[in-house]
Amino acid sequence: MLHKKYILILISILVIGIFIFSSHSSASNGIGVILPLTGKFASVSESMQKTLELAQEDARESRLEMYIEDSAGDSAKGISALKKLTSDKSLKVILSGIGSTANIAMSKALVDDSVSFFAVSSSQKLMGRDDNIFTLQPKIKKEVLKIVEFIKNNNINNIAVAYDSGSETLTEAVAYLKEEYSGSIATEGYSKDIDYRTLTVKLLDNKPELVYVLAIDSVAGPLVKEIRRMGYAGTIVGFSGAQSVDFLNSVGASGENFIVTSSPFTCSENEYTSRFCSRYKSKLGHEPNYYDAYVYDTYMYLVEVLKACKKQSISSCVQSGTVQHKQTLIQGFSFNEFGDLSDDIQIRLKIVQGGKFVEYK
Repeated sequence: MLHKKYILILISILVIGIFIFSSHSSASNGIGVILPLTGKFASVSESMQKTLELAQEDARESRLEMYIEDSAGDSAKGISALKKLTSDKSLKVILSGIGSTANIAMSKALVDDSVSFFAVSSSQKLMGRDDNIFTLQPKIKKEVLKIVEFIKNNNINNIAVAYDSGSETLTEAVAYLKEEYSGSIATEGYSKDIDYRTLTVKLLDNKPELVYVLAIDSVAGPLVKEIRRMGYAGTIVGFSGAQSVDFLNSVGASGENFIVTSSPFTCSENEYTSRFCSRYKSKLGHEPNYYDAYVYDTYMYLVEVLKACKKQSISSCVQSGTVQHKQTLIQGFSFNEFGDLSDDIQIRLKIVQGGKFVEYK
């Protein structure tokens, strides 16, 4: 009887051990994903999640399991999600979505040097460091310089700027603009509770030749619509965060001729991008935006990195350029020695024509 009891105890220990091992093994072969699935970035993040699921399908037998947490675009919630994924799940790779303020906070809270943190961010505060932080967008300064070039080419001397004062990246953008542009600039920051009419009145007070809307799609759409409703006939430009189907749906006909800075991604670029867009559209009902292209490329890149870099850290593997993408959606997608996206990525201009974003010519 006692012998049977010991056997049962031994079997129980083995079952528990196998469960713990399999759980740890599954997590160690996966990646943590932190997206602001609720809050102001929700619509973009939902699209990014669907794109990552599409990448999972395309990776087939090399697929990486994903453990997804919601940051709500909030620093405290982002840090809590980070700790859950790195401590409880023991994950060594984290892919974080948009929202520079939360991404910067999470990067500061990352104390384990063996964890690699990939952030969809264009904030300079996360770039240019030899560490385990990797950025998945070109510097916001590149977008600003493209707009400054457009302004100078069109001999514009008086502009108004609306920007999210709670965003680290967009606050940086305003600072860069003031450094690079010598004309008259009137800036108006906004926060969570936006009175679009009051904001528009302030923007148009000095009769600007151009209005620069540094706002994500959910804010840019209603703001551009209000600016046009109040009779403004001048040029309105924005940054890449406004380029989405949600912007087009919310702004309607008022969005015609709205110009944005954009990364080098179009569905018609080549056969690879065309095939991706076709699959994406069949699943989601609309064409992907450049955020989707970045996270898709990153997922596929991580598949190759985790396969090829078993004897060196992920950080050193990425920074040394050991793994290079053979095919990418973003033209020039690669990392420099600091783990930031290559400066070879060129910023383009797109314009809304006929209810679609097309190349500006």
